[in-house]
Amino acid sequence: MAVATAVYKHQHDKDPKTVIFDALKGLIEKVEPNGPDYMVCVYERPNNIDVGGGKKLWMPDNASRLSEDKFQGNVGLIVKAGPLVNDYAHRFKGGVAPQVGDWVGFNAGDAVQFVLGERMIRLLKADFVRFTLTDPDCVI
Repeated sequence: MAVATAVYKHQHDKDPKTVIFDALKGLIEKVEPNGPDYMVCVYERPNNIDVGGGKKLWMPDNASRLSEDKFQGNVGLIVKAGPLVNDYAHRFKGGVAPQVGDWVGFNAGDAVQFVLGERMIRLLKADFVRFTLTDPDCVI
């Protein structure tokens, strides 16, 4: 996994967390993760990038980079947590497990994937969370 440079800054019309929770409204209540599992909605990067100097790069919606996010994406937003995720808190910095609304990184192969509405979801065991992020655009 590569870390993005300051050159690439995605332009968001709306906060990505709001976009995800709005897209899952009315659906997320219908699914309950069991045990130490997180439901993580895969982050899909917007198709416009500020490349500096007031210039913008627009990627077509079918660009491989964008479509790959849905299937191979490794950054997502925790949208629901199972009842036992806090049993893994000792594995995280400060003894606090990630919570709903936190951005996390993971290996796509460690998760069970499914679609909820139009969003790709990963069901991920708490001990498979690899890192937390404050900004989903900081990794590519």
